Amino acid sequence: MKKFLSLLLAMTMVMSLIVLPARAAEGDLSWGTEPAMTITKGSNPGSPITSGSTVVKGTSLTFSVSAPVVKKDTADSSVDATSGTDYDITYSWTGSTESVSTAGGSSTSATITPNTAGTIIAKCTVTVTPKSSGGTSSSRAAATLTKVLEATITVTDPEATFKDAVKNNITYNGRPCTFGDEKITYYKLSGNETATTPQWAASATGYTGVTADLSGKTLTVKGTPTGGSEITTNFTVQEANASFTANASIAEVISEGQVTLSASALKGFNNATYTWYYGDSSSQTTACSMSGNIWTVPRVTTATDYTVKGVATVNGVEAATATTTVKVIPNTFTIKVTASQPSVSSTTTPVTATATMYNGTTAITDSTELAKITNWRLTKTDTAGAFTTNYTTGNTMTLYAVKSGTAYITATATYKGKTITTALNAGATVTSSLLSYTLPAIQSGSYGTYSNSELLNYANAIVGRPLRGFQSISAFTQNDKNNLGTLTATSSGVYAQYTFSNVSAPRKVGLAQFAATAYSDSTAYTIYFNVPVEPTGTTYPDQYPEPVASYGNTYRYYVQVPSGYYSYYVVGTPNQATRPTDWSQGSSSVYYATTTATTNLYPLTDANFVSGKCTLWIVTADSSGRLSCGQLTVYQKNHDIKYNGVVGNTVQFKHNDFTTFMNEMYGTNTTSYLTFNSVKFTSVPNPTTQGTLYYNGSAMTTGYGSNYFNTSTAVTNLDNVSFSVSSRVPSTTKEIRIPFTLYATRYNSYGTSAGTSVTYSGVVVISLVREDVTFTVAPGDSVRFTDSAFLTYLRSASGINYNYNIDYVTFDQSAVNALNEGVLYAYSTGFNAVKTTDRFYYTTTSYNQNALSDVTFRASTYAKTGTTVYIPFTIYAKYGTSSATRQVTGTVAIKIAQTMNFVDVKTSDYFYDSVKWAVNDNITKGTSATTFSPNNTCTRAEIVTFLWRAAGSPTPTITRNPFTDVKYPVGSDFYNAILWASQNGIAAGTSTTTFAPNDNCTRAQIVTFLWRYAKKPLGYYTNPFNDVNKTEYAAYYDAILWAAGKGIATGNTPKTFNPDGTCTRAEAVTFLYRYESTK
Repeated sequence: MKKFLSLLLAMTMVMSLIVLPARAAEGDLSWGTEPAMTITKGSNPGSPITSGSTVVKGTSLTFSVSAPVVKKDTADSSVDATSGTDYDITYSWTGSTESVSTAGGSSTSATITPNTAGTIIAKCTVTVTPKSSGGTSSSRAAATLTKVLEATITVTDPEATFKDAVKNNITYNGRPCTFGDEKITYYKLSGNETATTPQWAASATGYTGVTADLSGKTLTVKGTPTGGSEITTNFTVQEANASFTANASIAEVISEGQVTLSASALKGFNNATYTWYYGDSSSQTTACSMSGNIWTVPRVTTATDYTVKGVATVNGVEAATATTTVKVIPNTFTIKVTASQPSVSSTTTPVTATATMYNGTTAITDSTELAKITNWRLTKTDTAGAFTTNYTTGNTMTLYAVKSGTAYITATATYKGKTITTALNAGATVTSSLLSYTLPAIQSGSYGTYSNSELLNYANAIVGRPLRGFQSISAFTQNDKNNLGTLTATSSGVYAQYTFSNVSAPRKVGLAQFAATAYSDSTAYTIYFNVPVEPTGTTYPDQYPEPVASYGNTYRYYVQVPSGYYSYYVVGTPNQATRPTDWSQGSSSVYYATTTATTNLYPLTDANFVSGKCTLWIVTADSSGRLSCGQLTVYQKNHDIKYNGVVGNTVQFKHNDFTTFMNEMYGTNTTSYLTFNSVKFTSVPNPTTQGTLYYNGSAMTTGYGSNYFNTSTAVTNLDNVSFSVSSRVPSTTKEIRIPFTLYATRYNSYGTSAGTSVTYSGVVVISLVREDVTFTVAPGDSVRFTDSAFLTYLRSASGINYNYNIDYVTFDQSAVNALNEGVLYAYSTGFNAVKTTDRFYYTTTSYNQNALSDVTFRASTYAKTGTTVYIPFTIYAKYGTSSATRQVTGTVAIKIAQTMNFVDVKTSDYFYDSVKWAVNDNITKGTSATTFSPNNTCTRAEIVTFLWRAAGSPTPTITRNPFTDVKYPVGSDFYNAILWASQNGIAAGTSTTTFAPNDNCTRAQIVTFLWRYAKKPLGYYTNPFNDVNKTEYAAYYDAILWAAGKGIATGNTPKTFNPDGTCTRAEAVTFLYRYESTK
């Protein structure tokens, strides 16, 4: 019983802890179905969109809220409540960016028509308020239901986006306009423009078909975005004059000094050039003497104020002018140098030389004027090497004596644009009275050993020694301030040995010194012994550095550390002819081996090279610090695109030359690659003194607009560009340079990211030759000059009329290769080669005069057809009966060509044109000067050599010869042709180790070689031949049908091809000629 009562008590306690939920009060409201917001754009009925969508400005948006279902609690259940009876409902609309228009305080929808770009946030607060049983609003706030609905819409303005993209990319006549104050400003040239109708253009990234048209003051620009519809926007335009500001680096310049003239950027132009003139304030017509942007002012004797005018031109048309003022004053300035003491007798006493600038006789002391004096340079003239210069600071130099002799110190400095020099006899003279002797030089990293008796003999050789000389010498002490070595005694007494060692010295080159006491009749004298420490002489291999683009269209060439060395420094100046005497000069600028082409290396510029070569004296250090010296030759390697041009003729550009230029400039790179885009030629050649550049038949001009070929034209195919060399090119012009900019895109080899635009600047160099008098000759034949040809040329020369006649002519054949080209000789000289001093008279008046009509050129049998031999000549002409002569220079052009004087090749032969082509294109030659031997059979080696030459004689990339029967010299035509044909699958060997070069080539073999050379072209051709079947001639079948179908090789008869017949020389050149004609 007790257990039961305890259990009952426990259950009672647990039940007392359980809280039962209270029943909701009758009449409370709750959401049955919550309100929701929907969005439509447009009207009637509109298109549904979701929150987060994007619309164009001006689009009508309707935000609607669905009616909610509200539940009301009763005593027994929850039932739908009735609006107006059980509760009141309100809709409150708010928004950001744009105002929200509602149709009343309780509207379930709101409309927005955005007029600007941005973000719209539309909010609707739905509030349900219960009513009491009396129908009035309840005061129980806790029972009120609230739902906030929100939607976000992004509004775009395509026209504004397009306007932003295009506003800074509008051009007028090819020149950029500026955008500001919501207007486009275009700039007109002050001179006449060549375009009669203004040309407007525009571009925008992400848009195509962008056009610009002006009507009145409104510029209408249209463009189509990617995947969108055309957009139109308008700009108000205004005209402005091009302008810039002229500046002079200094306002006051000394007579014949220099001042830098500069111009601020010319508004509206990016390719302006500037010309400078000076004069008084009313007129500036005298051209400034300029070197780059530096003007050398005129000489004056009284102070003169000049107004300097800059004239900006764009493609030859004046754009704007601006002026600045420069005052030029007489040069009354000089420099005097003084020494702290005129003479010294100790190696430890410093001498300070100080330079002072004077205006007339008055020293310049004003601090403001002293600050204008720059570029102080003090120079020591010391032929005996009596002094060393420890340091130079500003206008002072400190010297120490090392031996007897005299030094003369002068100075220069720059003041107000003029380099001022030391006046005559105004330098400082310093004398050293040291008793010194210079010992034989030791090499860097080595040592010298001297005996006591040797040093005594050297002391007695000193000029200025005591009259009775020295009888003994001792007490040797270290006196080396340059850290070049140590002096040690290896024994003592009169037989002492002394060693001066540079092995472990901190410095490895310079002038070391030690001192001794010498006695003359018991009087002690201090003797100084100088030890020159010089680098070991050596030679260095030539270098060919790649050009590295620098500023503008210039390049730098960096000198690498020679192989086997750790570092180097340059002594003296580039192209210094004399061997340096002070090998420490330049040691403050040391260049080290590096993995990059430009880091910490000595740079050369284009100006350092003479005929493509620059020599430097350098000192190199190995890993132990030992120094060597010698001369290094650096050759200029550039990537100019070079062509030869004949005056009056046309030069054809090649697209491949420009892609090669691009790849050479880019260099080797395994992580990225380039694709060619276009080339723009950056200047217009002078049509009179240079020539005319053509693209697709249009001449390059300074005109503007898309219809012109100008500096803005992007040339995509350089095969369509040619240059017509003017016939009026001055005789002094040796080459024509046409600068260009190449545009390319760099892509990552391992990614799919968009490419990066890159540009390279280059130059097309056209080397000019003249063909004033021309003759034609075949290899191995001779051609005799006609004197009338030279008279015709003389009378066509500028300033020459018919009263001039030829007295005599001289020739210079020094550049002609007798073995590979030929030789000029004369019958009257016993067939001896013509010398430059030989005179050949138009009319001979004595037996010992050589006649011009006797001059003959004999072409070498090795001369290549299609080439030209050039021989300069000088005509000495007389006017009437005058004895005075006038010189006219010119060039004889002797063209090596097959004259087709083969006795076995007639114009009626089917192979006449083929032979003519083959000989003139150096595919093959005649078997003699008068025979071609068309019916001779061809060997396999001859056939592949013909093909190889037709392909441009490419160098095979394989170097191992797999054929044991190919015994031709390495590098010969046969050797290269067979390896090339084998490498490219054109002609396989008769086995893996034999080619059978001397076997006769069959007709089937030659057309198969041709077919493979043509990359095995596909095609359907019927077989007209009875003696060619696919079983027996499987290896040749497709090639024979292709050759017959293309008209390259016909059969012996309409039904027979004779595939096993041998191929003749006539057939070989004919098949190849026909194939080349079909390409």
